[in-house]
Amino acid sequence: MAISILFFLNGFTQESIKKKYNTQISSRKLPKEILQTPIRVPNYENMKSEGSPYISNYSGLKKNLPVGKIFNKNMQHIGSAFVIYNAYTDYMEISAFEDGVDYYQLKALPDYLYIVFRDKKYRAYNYNNKLGYFVILSENDWEPATLLKKEEIIYLKEYKSSGNSFVSDTPASFRRLKDIYYIKINGDLHEVSKNKNATIELFKSKH
Repeated sequence: MAISILFFLNGFTQESIKKKYNTQISSRKLPKEILQTPIRVPNYENMKSEGSPYISNYSGLKKNLPVGKIFNKNMQHIGSAFVIYNAYTDYMEISAFEDGVDYYQLKALPDYLYIVFRDKKYRAYNYNNKLGYFVILSENDWEPATLLKKEEIIYLKEYKSSGNSFVSDTPASFRRLKDIYYIKINGDLHEVSKNKNATIELFKSKH
């Protein structure tokens, strides 16, 4: 069954985290300019769907909570919070440690913020005439060429067999698609082809 960020954060106030994990967390408030207006997070549990729209990036407090660090374009740390990536909507959903009640969509602008978990770094880029979050697989993304990974989850509606004994009913579900790899060359994103020669030609054409 799908689970929303509300499930993860329900009851996890700053004091309860300190008490439960006997640890200190940053209480630095998030700058308002990096947050969109508050969002209404759907209760995916009530959708009675299998799977989840979220990518599991547990990195904070013994890997039990989705704690992310936010950095500006100069890689200066500007705050930490509960952050979880909704790969179905392609949003970063965020709630401050001292809040845990109000949820926001992290402001998505191309080449703007970095969202860093324990072993993953996300950033939004323009691609295919739209904006989306990617995992940075290279050491950084300011070199001439950067390897990126796009994670995506789709929603499949419930299927009723209409009494056909040869086809069974299929419940609604969130399904993760196979990750797609991209190369960012001089600011432009290009999907990595399975054809090695095509990838080599791509580099040649950009240099």
